[in-house]
Amino acid sequence: MAQVTIADVAKAAGVSKRTVSRVINGDPLTKTETREKVLAVIEQLGFSPNVLAQRLARGQTGIIGVFAYLDEFPASRENFFYPFLEGIELAAQAKGYDLLLFTQGPQGEECSMFVGNQNRTQIADGLIILGTRVNQGDLARLNALEIPFVCIGRRSAADGSPVHWVGADYQTAFRESTDQLIGLGHRRLALVGDGYWEANVDKTKGFRDAMDKHGLPAVVVDEKRPVAEVLEQVVIKQGITALVCIAAGLAARYAQALAAWGLQIPEDISLVGFNEEDVGTADFTQVCMPRQAMGRRAVSLLIRKLQNKTGPAEAKQFLLPCDVVTGTSTAVPGRQAARKEE
Repeated sequence: MAQVTIADVAKAAGVSKRTVSRVINGDPLTKTETREKVLAVIEQLGFSPNVLAQRLARGQTGIIGVFAYLDEFPASRENFFYPFLEGIELAAQAKGYDLLLFTQGPQGEECSMFVGNQNRTQIADGLIILGTRVNQGDLARLNALEIPFVCIGRRSAADGSPVHWVGADYQTAFRESTDQLIGLGHRRLALVGDGYWEANVDKTKGFRDAMDKHGLPAVVVDEKRPVAEVLEQVVIKQGITALVCIAAGLAARYAQALAAWGLQIPEDISLVGFNEEDVGTADFTQVCMPRQAMGRRAVSLLIRKLQNKTGPAEAKQFLLPCDVVTGTSTAVPGRQAARKEE
């Protein structure tokens, strides 16, 4: 059975295809008699308008693209990035937009959404960009091509062009979590993480700010160093009584290693994690970023950009507050502090 077209409706109603299109799109200038006649024919013939064609006629597809600089898309709730997608989906649905997920494998050492000069993401009206290690060159190219996009997380383009982003206020949260440890009496603290990427720079700065405020030395350890080496050369040798971990999963790794060394949490070492809710039953004191809220805000910002409510050279950037959730992994300095005093 052949699909009913707009031409079939126009012929049956005795009007032009343009008139049918105006009725479908709710043009208020269409006469009531004409509208009712066309709608009756549409129902009689079972005509279903091509939604994509309608949107394209208005200059947009009604599709928001999501590109992730990840090895695979976060399909399970256990994935760190899944709550971002939940927020994106809820906000897009509320605004009447559809989502299109884009994937692109790694090219050499860096993942890119571009294959040569091709960029499939232009199918969408605009992009939400996810991932820890975002390609700054891609962001510069998107700006040059005038493709609207919003990053989740504080990001910068390789050429310094303006970037819209929604981030988490890591600096404040890690300053507060470090302040809490100092308030418990800790004076020898270490932060474990990679300080190169934008988000981690903010976390490290928050830690350093708190330590500087109290006149304490800020010990920062690269997360790539072997855990056993860190425990021996830093924790034990320097008498560290509290560790602050700035990446998800780090606290769990250190908890396991500390247990193997016969050190208990928090009796020997206090431990602060980052979004550690998905690493088993350990009740970590942790910094929790508002992932779903960040996804929702990113969609809202992108839609405003699509509606030309932000200028092309005007970067809109938002920091959302994190929660510092106190668990059982932190306490007053214990046996490790006593060992150092001895």
